[in-house]
Order: sequence, then structure tokens, then C-alpha cells
Amino acid sequence: MKKVLAALLIFVGSSALASPAQDVFDEVSYYLVMNYGGASSIDVRTLPDKYQPQLEAACMNMANTCPTEKAFPVINAMLREIGDEHTGFYPNLGSQVSGLLAGTNTNQSVGMDITVLENQVFVRNVVVGSAAAQAGIKRADRISHINFAPVQEKTFAAAWTKLNTQGGFVTVVRQGQVQRLRLLPSVLPVELPSLELRSDGIAVIKVPNFFGRGQGSIANQVHTLLSQAKNPKGVILELRDNFGGFVADCTGIAAAFLDNAINRFTARTAFGSADYFAKNNQIWLRRANTESMVFNFNNPVKYQGRVVVLQNKNSASCSEFLSSNLQETGRAVVLGETSAGVANTSVGFFILSDQSALQLSLNIRVDANGKRYPASVQPNELIADDLKTINNTGQDAMLERAIEILNAP
Repeated sequence: MKKVLAALLIFVGSSALASPAQDVFDEVSYYLVMNYGGASSIDVRTLPDKYQPQLEAACMNMANTCPTEKAFPVINAMLREIGDEHTGFYPNLGSQVSGLLAGTNTNQSVGMDITVLENQVFVRNVVVGSAAAQAGIKRADRISHINFAPVQEKTFAAAWTKLNTQGGFVTVVRQGQVQRLRLLPSVLPVELPSLELRSDGIAVIKVPNFFGRGQGSIANQVHTLLSQAKNPKGVILELRDNFGGFVADCTGIAAAFLDNAINRFTARTAFGSADYFAKNNQIWLRRANTESMVFNFNNPVKYQGRVVVLQNKNSASCSEFLSSNLQETGRAVVLGETSAGVANTSVGFFILSDQSALQLSLNIRVDANGKRYPASVQPNELIADDLKTINNTGQDAMLERAIEILNAP
């Protein structure tokens, strides 16, 4: 901590007496100034001095006892000014972020991710093997009741927590049909990609994220699933709601479809440039003219058939890298919505002394000619991911269009 504060003297003027709030603000400021290399036009070196008075106002009359929580709104305001969606602050979540990066997190739940649309709760994702999956719950199902009580804004958070810790009943509505199901939670490991091999020979591979159970786990699983599919008629890569993860893994998945899979990043800060690329059935990282192997493919596959990628507005970061890798080479048709808008930078995480986590854009993603990628991936065909329509009609327009493309002569 003393080294951090000493280094900050270069960037930050005099401040109030040290306090827990000041310490966490100083740590964030240090990592921001030393490592930010994203696409923002803001000079981040000016921000610590600009926001120091706000911290002092928040800590007025508390001297060196000001708690860390007082710094959180100031830190968030400082980072918001950068205008970079790939940069963020996560108070008190350092251990969870560390577990995410290590692939060791577990989650006791019934196995559903949800979203609220116009005061109604819809299922966005069902974890394979979970209680929800075993009960037959599907994406776009609407949850109308939990433990016989109607879903209401004031009581939903407590009811949802109780369901995922103790179990209970959910009432599910699909195409006007109502079903009441009893669900018991279980401890679920990090979700890996899954395969649905349709009767028409099309393989649907759902990739929920690119973190998995450590670097290489997601890419290796996709290669294994492609091998199990045994040269399918076509492949649908389901990337809707995929929030990203390890660049090595999205590059590794691209290597299942491309001869020269690579993701390249420029050097804007001390972090340095970085190229992730496939070579000799392995994924490698090149930095400062030094190459190091990241992981081996356990069961490498090179699929030559047709590919369609599904994305929505929540498809972010590494899912955007993969979509653009396949789209720009003409290897895949991308269907759906404009992606989240962080396709142009890579990030790193920093765990702070108070066990908060800081996410920073480290550098700029560029193509083989050094040209910056746009922030979002535009689909070849724009199709809304409308959960309400799917729930009411049973028709998933995006998925159905993908099947139509792959079944065409």
C-alpha cells in the first residue's frame, strides 16, 4: 500500500489525511493512471485531482476514520466520466471476481438467469443440468408467481433469494399455458458450453460466457462438442447474453472455424500490445516480441461447414470479438441485435486492498492493418431478441432464421 501511495504522488496533489476511503480512492487512481488504455478521449491523468475535493467533501469531519463506502460514489462518478462501458468498479466483490477469473466460483441456485421487462419477469438463461432445466423451464418463460405469491417489485428480491437458497414453487407461463413447478436448489459449478443436436442435423452450441473453469475450458469444450456432433449440417453459435471472458478462449473457438484465428491489441500503456493467436493446436500470447503458450487443445477440430452466430444487445466483449472474427472473414452470418458496444478494447481486473475490484480497458483492439475495430458488431440481419413475443407465440425469430439459412440448399 505504501508503494501505491508513493507512486500516486506523481499524479495526485496533496490530499486529506489518510483514511480507508482515501486509500481505496488512491488505489483506483493509481491503477487508472498507470493502466488505462481504452478508447476514451478523456485524459485520465487529470481525474484524481478533479475528484479529490468530492472525496474530501464526502469525508468531511471524519479525518482519518472515513470509511471506504464514502469513496464508492466518488469513484463511480470518476469512472463514468471516462465514458467507457468496459471500465467499472465493483465494491466488495474482489473474491467473487477472483473466483470468476480462476473458474472456481460455485452458485447455489435453481439455475435460472432472469430479466425484468415492463414489470414482468422472464427467464433469460437456463443452466444445463440445473433444477430449472430438469423441470423443463425454457428461455423466455415468464415467472408469474413464486411460492404462490404474485411477482411484485417490492417483494421480488426477497422471494427470489429464498427460492434460490431454500427452494419452493414457481408458476411459469408459456404461450398462455400455466404450469406450477417445485424447484430445489443445488450447488452449481461454472456453466460450460452445451450442445443440442437437432433432428435436421444442425448443431446448436450455447456458449454462456468465456470464463468457464479457467483459461482454455470454454474453447476446449466447444471443440469437444463439435467433435461429438460429427460433422453437423450446420452450426449455430448461441452467444445471446454472453458477457465475455478470456480473449484466449474466444480466439480458441474461432480457431475451430478459421485457419488463422487472431485477436490483436495495440500498445497504449505500460501494459503493452498483445496478440492472441492459434498455432500448432495451441493458443499463444505474443507480447513485446515474446511468445508464450496459453493452453493446448485437448481435441482440436476444424469445422468446414456453414456457421450462424446469434447475438443480442447483451452480447459483450469476447463474444463480440468472436462474432467479428467470423463475420469479417465471411465464415459466418451474424443474426440478431447490435452488440453491447465493447468490441474495441480488452480489459484487466485489479483486486484492491479492501476487496473491491476494478475493471479497466487496457488497450485497443485492431485488425491486421492496425485499424481500430468499431465499438459494436452489426449483424448481417437485424432481428429483435423479443422475449415477450417468444413467450406469447413460441416463435424465436432469430433462431428460426438461423435454421432457415442452414437448411437452405
